[in-house]
Amino acid sequence: MQLGFGVSLTRGGGKAKPLIITALVAPSLGPLAVGDTTQSAYTAGVFASAAGVIVSATPTYLLDGVPVAGSTAVAAGQVAQVVVLVTDSVGTTRVFATAARTAAPPLIAWVIEDGVVLSMPVPPPPFVNTGAAGNPVLEYA
Repeated sequence: MQLGFGVSLTRGGGKAKPLIITALVAPSLGPLAVGDTTQSAYTAGVFASAAGVIVSATPTYLLDGVPVAGSTAVAAGQVAQVVVLVTDSVGTTRVFATAARTAAPPLIAWVIEDGVVLSMPVPPPPFVNTGAAGNPVLEYA
């Protein structure tokens, strides 16, 4: 990088090390809602190696920075991310990471048909629904 006045900055003593493994398509993590799993929102990347062939691309699923099983359901406000270790046939490795995603709270919706309440969202504590189907009554617990 040329800064001016004949001064330049380079990595590694003037010679940048070429990247052997590259992402042709980067891995990604789609939007997450409460109850979704990181595995279900993850889309694997497509990788290439200048030194060999790609032999593995192993994802590690993270919730709030802690490794978890990909089948772990997310809770509201949890931050999910996937880190992928890619290895080629000559042993070169490189790590790729998705953007972090925060799990959105569930949508609150009432289902009303012909003026009758068929379903309602679960009321937040300290309220409870003490009414019968079609006639909800929210009371302070």
